[in-house]
Amino acid sequence: MKAIFNVVHATLLQPLPTRQGNRLVVIWVNNLEQSWSRIGPTGQDYLDWKEQSKSFDDLFLFEHGTGTVTGLGEPEQVAGLRVTTNFGEFFGIKPVLGRTFRLEEAGSRHNFAILGYGYWQRRFGSDPSVAGRGMTLNGEEYTIIGVLPADFAALFPTDVVVPFDTDWVKRVDGDLGVFGRLTSGVTLGQASGEMNVIAERIATARPLRKGFGTVLVPLEAVRVEYLRPALLVLLVAVGFVLLISCANVANLILARSVARQREMAIRMALGAGRLRLIRQFLAESTMLALLGGTAGALLALWSTDLLNVFVPSRIPVPNAADAVTLQGIHMSSAAVALTMVISLLTGIVFGVIPALQSLRCNVNESLKEGGRGFSIGPGGYRTRSTLVIVESALAFVLVIGAGLMIKSFWHLLEANPGFRPDHHADVAD
Repeated sequence: MKAIFNVVHATLLQPLPTRQGNRLVVIWVNNLEQSWSRIGPTGQDYLDWKEQSKSFDDLFLFEHGTGTVTGLGEPEQVAGLRVTTNFGEFFGIKPVLGRTFRLEEAGSRHNFAILGYGYWQRRFGSDPSVAGRGMTLNGEEYTIIGVLPADFAALFPTDVVVPFDTDWVKRVDGDLGVFGRLTSGVTLGQASGEMNVIAERIATARPLRKGFGTVLVPLEAVRVEYLRPALLVLLVAVGFVLLISCANVANLILARSVARQREMAIRMALGAGRLRLIRQFLAESTMLALLGGTAGALLALWSTDLLNVFVPSRIPVPNAADAVTLQGIHMSSAAVALTMVISLLTGIVFGVIPALQSLRCNVNESLKEGGRGFSIGPGGYRTRSTLVIVESALAFVLVIGAGLMIKSFWHLLEANPGFRPDHHADVAD
């Protein structure tokens, strides 16, 4: 469970490495008449939104792409990102080296470049004097002005970032990305209403944009909206496994307590109070639980390393022509704290039940019958039966759920994609 919690924590609970990430939204355009949903706006759309909207403190425009770097050894194709010059201010970026773009640089074209942290390490060997050096990108000379922080790759896993200029933005006819930061006090619904009004104005001024509306989705939600249900189902499933394990341990401790009835009877006959005996049970069960939790944490640490190998780092986002980058999965302090809390609670809860069952015995009868063996009372039978029923019910739910998931996966494999993936056709000249 701890390994799965690490995945959930890294994917769903970690905040974005940006300034005021909870107020950032993604803005797409749609066209219901054309059955288009979540498509990139044009550059002019962005300029109109920036000029007319009051619901946003700022808007940010970007475009993914690739480029070829030459002059630094072997030519290399790199992941590129073209952005508006408010890039650094919008996200609150503190570069490792140098600076980001300046707002006043938007008026004309400047061949400046910012390196991604990973690319800086890989291609430049983490050279601290890289700022100010030149590089050739797509046959043009660029000046390196800074290096992005390492955690920014969780939002944009890029190698090189270059700026837009305003004239170029005006000519781009689509497939761009736009983020907006909501003004303090403005809700997503209010911003959506304003953007729909602006869309009507745009359609009046530019008839080619008739029928186009806007779609606003919080950036944090976009990143996990297709992952959240699957991860929560997985978390619930491993939670069921944990409950089954706890019920098994409780049954074993309860069975062991039956064998200790004579011991408990002798202790009580010698003057030990019931509260003192309960503390003894709790100390034993809590120690076992903490040892088990420590072993589980070590196993989770190893499992987390495996997950980093097999879990993809990029997850496609349907209907958005994009993908999100998952942050690295690691054994977080929250996971360690959760491990200790669950272990402690398990030790307390499943230590108290057997203790109470053992201390309900009649001291005289237990001492008399000690030589003939021990038996559990009606209350003990009910407790053990309840635990067995709970285990069976949870196991049944898990088996049914696993069967349905296997069936769905099988149907997915058997689905006809509409083409022969094992064949290819030669294209004639």
